[in-house]
Amino acid sequence: MPVRHPVLTALAGAGATVLACGLLAAPAQAAPVSIRVLTINDFHGRLVAESGAPGAALLAGAVSQLSAGQPTAFVSAGDNIGASPFVSAVQDDAPTVDVLNRMGLITSAVGNHEFDRGYDFLADDETHGVRGEGLAGFPMLGANVSGETPGLAPYDVVEVGGVDVGFVGVVTEQTPSLVAADGIAGITFTDPTAAANTAAEALSDGVAANGEADVVVLLAHEGAEEPTTAPADCAALAAGTAGGAFGDIVSGVSDDVDVVVGGHTHLTVACDVPRAGGVLPVVEANSYGMSLGQVDLTVDSTTGEVLSAGGRVVDVMTGGFTPDATIQCVVDTARADAAVVGEVPVGEITTTVARAFGADGREDRGRESALGNLIADVQLDATADPALGGAQMAFMNPGGIRADLQLAASGDEGEGVVTYAEAATVQPFANGVVTITLDGAEVDAALEQQWQPAGSSRPFLALGVSEGLTYTYDPARAQGDRVVSVSLDGVPLDPAAEYRVTVNSFLATGGDNFAAFAGGEDRQDNGFNDLNVLVDYLAANSPVTPDLTPRRTLVGATGTPAPLSTTAPVAPATPAPPRPADCDAAAPSPSPSPSTSPAASPTPSASAAAPAPGATVRPGTTGSNPGLRVDTGRTDPVSSAQAPLLVLLLLAAAAGGTAVALRRARGRH
Repeated sequence: MPVRHPVLTALAGAGATVLACGLLAAPAQAAPVSIRVLTINDFHGRLVAESGAPGAALLAGAVSQLSAGQPTAFVSAGDNIGASPFVSAVQDDAPTVDVLNRMGLITSAVGNHEFDRGYDFLADDETHGVRGEGLAGFPMLGANVSGETPGLAPYDVVEVGGVDVGFVGVVTEQTPSLVAADGIAGITFTDPTAAANTAAEALSDGVAANGEADVVVLLAHEGAEEPTTAPADCAALAAGTAGGAFGDIVSGVSDDVDVVVGGHTHLTVACDVPRAGGVLPVVEANSYGMSLGQVDLTVDSTTGEVLSAGGRVVDVMTGGFTPDATIQCVVDTARADAAVVGEVPVGEITTTVARAFGADGREDRGRESALGNLIADVQLDATADPALGGAQMAFMNPGGIRADLQLAASGDEGEGVVTYAEAATVQPFANGVVTITLDGAEVDAALEQQWQPAGSSRPFLALGVSEGLTYTYDPARAQGDRVVSVSLDGVPLDPAAEYRVTVNSFLATGGDNFAAFAGGEDRQDNGFNDLNVLVDYLAANSPVTPDLTPRRTLVGATGTPAPLSTTAPVAPATPAPPRPADCDAAAPSPSPSPSTSPAASPTPSASAAAPAPGATVRPGTTGSNPGLRVDTGRTDPVSSAQAPLLVLLLLAAAAGGTAVALRRARGRH
């Protein structure tokens, strides 16, 4: 934005000679600079506005509006891709990378899901890239990752409104247990706190070769264990007595770190942690673009000292933001392209595999369903191998199933053929598939929690359960004591014995009030999502015939139980969306500015320190977005009316050049 210092404007009419002499004799004290950092985490390719996610267009509108007229850096704490819905996943997440480029994402920590397809996929410029020079126009940062080729930069220094901001990236140390081992062979993940402190010290030690920074922001793909916004909870997080590994990071980072941004756990954290001389803003912005972290800092532009700081989390859905039309065009294009791929057959079924429905034809999530049980079987099959989790049972929540597998053809594929799009419609959330350890008592507790707490929208949610697990129940008994018996392969569960249990990532965090699953230990996430494993199962086992035998029994029931229903209403076919015209051709042009033109390759500012090996130092940038602009505080071209004043300012800058050089050399000290 144009710099118009109010004092200089007031003096301009007093005569050029007086102004020039005054500036040269006693340079005015530089005004504090206000900058903003907007953050996302765990976006997971949620391009389309559906299922509670706002979609990329509304997220882009929020970024644009919150950055307007304000020097801003838009950054991510990782998991931009991976475990993505069909629209993005079927195209190897290329549409998501395109959208983030256009939104002006400047830099990102690497998340564990960035490794889902292996490091070679991530590092290849044709499929993603980690240096900001490939498909992704932003670098991936991993200060606690080693052994990878090419290496991840530990940090990225970006000029924002004249302030050098160093972004340090770390990823959860548990990554090796969360992704397939062969995709990260030879790569190690170390303590994120120690790595973050080492990088922050390098950015703050006065050695120009390190790429010094005035402000250091830690992008940590590690997050809180509970939503954390209340003062007492924030205090526990800051003390390291809550928050697990994230609490260790918040309590353990050095004073060289000015902001901590979290991710990974899909929760909301908004804390301004007191520290000597100010506060440490700590934010985690939920997931799927539903929220934005916003951190505002005021920085002394002479010393690099942070004068004030504060953070909050902004709800994108309720913030009154306007969707960005260009980004919506890109999303619509991705949907149209995915629809073509969606016509591909992935398997066959011998009968309709249905959810449960009431007599009125409406879905009844309180009844056991053949499709719920089949999905539990699918996820058990995917994780039964000891190397993939060693699962012995699996559960599926009914709300995660959004359509039926219909025997009738929906297009020209033929009766019984399941297409990729049909499978994706059944499981559109792209939830991760994780395996945890529960004891028998905890499994029993999870089944008890099907009876929902008072005031819930549904009094009962029937879990799909995998083959071999059976239970009896009596709804007339007291809450918490309605499950009478539970058996696995005919053997009663031992309350004290441990069992390996697979659920989707929604249930694993206690979704739908299934708190027992949230207590699971020894979590293993292989990078699968529920759609992946369903498609793989259909491909390997077709034609699939569902097991219609109920896996729960009402106490006192007599006779042979009725088989589960294979009847479901047939939804009308939804035509594929038309492919939009070229989105770039219709996009508005950005305001002319040499320093932010997307056509020009970003280059370090003339006075910036040389980067350390593996690091990047870049001026503020809008990424490769031809329409959406993130204001980085760079000045617009000077008009002819401003030229005389500019000459005087340049003379003053020349006189104060030594001070500017010293500030950059000593960084934040």
